[in-house]
Amino acid sequence: KWICLITGITLFTNFFTHHLTYDWRWILLLTSTLLFYRSQITISFRSTKITKSLPLFFLFFGTLVWVAENISTLLGAWKYPHQIHTWSMVSFSKIISWTILVIFCFALTHSLIREDKSLDPQV
Repeated sequence: KWICLITGITLFTNFFTHHLTYDWRWILLLTSTLLFYRSQITISFRSTKITKSLPLFFLFFGTLVWVAENISTLLGAWKYPHQIHTWSMVSFSKIISWTILVIFCFALTHSLIREDKSLDPQV
């Protein structure tokens, strides 16, 4: 549990410090993948259950956020400097940033859930 919390804090800290020091993004992403590579997540919808590896889940949701970001900028919710005159797609490299944010959110949530599973909806 504490490793997950440290990973989350380190990922979050890198968001702010990578402009001033070395960008540890790829090393942290690799570390997170190694930390969670044996973990599985199951998503249930009605009678359908889908089980995938946790790092794949992180990448999938990071990609979904990137798609939402592109839709939002296309519809004018906000614009990045390169989109002021004409819309252009947000860089693919942002998928990694969003994936890291998803990992951070997961790590933070995981560290807050008590061991007795009192927040588990299955109980």
